[in-house]
Amino acid sequence: ASYVLGQENFTAIEEALDQDSLSSSDQIALDTTNDRLFIRTDERLLIFDVRNAGSANSTLCGESTTGLANGMNASCVLGQENFTDELLATDADGFREAANVNNGVVYDSVDERLFVGDGGNNRVVVFDLSGTISNGMDASFVLGQANLTANVVPAAYTLSANQFTSSVTNSLPRSLSYDTTNKRLIIGDANGARYLVFDLSSGITNGMDASFVLGHSSLTSPANAAFIVGENQSNFFS
Repeated sequence: ASYVLGQENFTAIEEALDQDSLSSSDQIALDTTNDRLFIRTDERLLIFDVRNAGSANSTLCGESTTGLANGMNASCVLGQENFTDELLATDADGFREAANVNNGVVYDSVDERLFVGDGGNNRVVVFDLSGTISNGMDASFVLGQANLTANVVPAAYTLSANQFTSSVTNSLPRSLSYDTTNKRLIIGDANGARYLVFDLSSGITNGMDASFVLGHSSLTSPANAAFIVGENQSNFFS
């Protein structure tokens, strides 16, 4: 590797809650237009300037950087008001981490939207990054909940078109992918052993229904996803 993020050097193993550390690392996404790296880590998401080392000075969220450097500071934090908070929240600017959940993240390079899995709140939140980015900024939309302050836990293993499947307490919206050509967001709904496809060609609304499902015959079947067994041409094994 050429550079390391989250540690001062390649041999350090330190865990901290600050601007240049990663307490854990879930999934990542890359903005190839602006060379920004998004890293989901516990109850926050960090944004790093990953332009070539020695690039012209640039300031984002008040942090001045010149591109990649070992142990560099993140420029911005989402999900928390600052780089040292680790608060659990169910609102427009917070996350609620679920234990042992790999929260997905994907970036829409055309409309400059960042989609972030928030398993502890049984939802995916959408940040509009087309304008000014600021630490702790509000998400613009939410999928899986009716609004940005709701944390409704659906009945265990009951499938629906507008919620992610719960296993008693938490949903697992992860493995996010985005089709920029057709404006389709694909989200892995792990507890439901399915992938949900949201058609965003006409925009996003809070709590909107998915348009398609992969892994089942419909968006509301089978009645109990906990008992999906065996592999075939159309199902995912749960």
